[in-house]
Amino acid sequence: MLLSAVVMVFFVKATLFVVAQNNTILDALLNNGASTLHDIITNNPNHKSLVEYMTQPDASYTFFAPSDNAIQEAGLKNSQDNDYSDRFRYYIISNERLSQDEIHKEHRLRNSSFVPKQGKNHHTPLLIGTSPDGIWSYGEKGKIIQGDVQASNGVVHIIDHVLPVPGSAEHVLQAIPQTRDYANKLNSLNMSLQLFTHATVFAPTNDAIKRINELKQDLPTMALVLNHLVIDKSFDATSIKYSDKVVDNHGFGFNISHNAGTNSSINGIPVLMADQIFDDGLIHVTDGIVLRGGLDQPKADLPQPDTSNAMK
Repeated sequence: MLLSAVVMVFFVKATLFVVAQNNTILDALLNNGASTLHDIITNNPNHKSLVEYMTQPDASYTFFAPSDNAIQEAGLKNSQDNDYSDRFRYYIISNERLSQDEIHKEHRLRNSSFVPKQGKNHHTPLLIGTSPDGIWSYGEKGKIIQGDVQASNGVVHIIDHVLPVPGSAEHVLQAIPQTRDYANKLNSLNMSLQLFTHATVFAPTNDAIKRINELKQDLPTMALVLNHLVIDKSFDATSIKYSDKVVDNHGFGFNISHNAGTNSSINGIPVLMADQIFDDGLIHVTDGIVLRGGLDQPKADLPQPDTSNAMK
């Protein structure tokens, strides 16, 4: 008896899977709790390029698919007026077929998709953070509720939350409740972080901004202090954890200290929340203003801001 369907056989974590060759990651959404997402993508001509991308037969993808309930709670509608292509492509990791066990052993997952920025395609350096209790973007967390749904060109993991696509640094700082005062302070000084690429931002909390406001510094000094919170090179929490300093492309940087059982400290200022993703780098929320004074600068608890040549 001849089989009419061609099948593919492969192994993931020593488990044998047999998948019909035409059962792509897009097809796998049906009957696995993500049919709403399937319909939104396939029913809208605006998503034609996304459909072609998701059905490439020789690809190997890992796709985090929001469930029917997640789509409904997020208010995403199946309308031809809505183009969610960039948003849904954000959930796809190219060139890797990652099992649920493998995902939970990672600290973060890299994404090779693109999202728009100022009218141009722009690379998103990181997709999501991962941990045993969930996956996350900035300020949002979700869980895999059905993992390891195998397809011919990848694997699908159904998640219970629609994660936000990282926006600009200013947008993410406003979206994180602890850093809104920092975002507002940048705006009041007409400062923008969009000129930095692949950057690391050490973002002070609202309380830290309140403390520095009490110093009543002149505007140029305040702008200089806040500008030095940004390094034009991306350092994630893992690289910081195993380093004793971070240095940018110009040779400036900060000392790092590590205490057992606590987060790292940057020039003596503790990192409260690491790896908040924006569209061109990472934000680490800090419990104070990290002052730049060279790699040999001692612990800085927020003294009077230094306007000497050390702050360059």
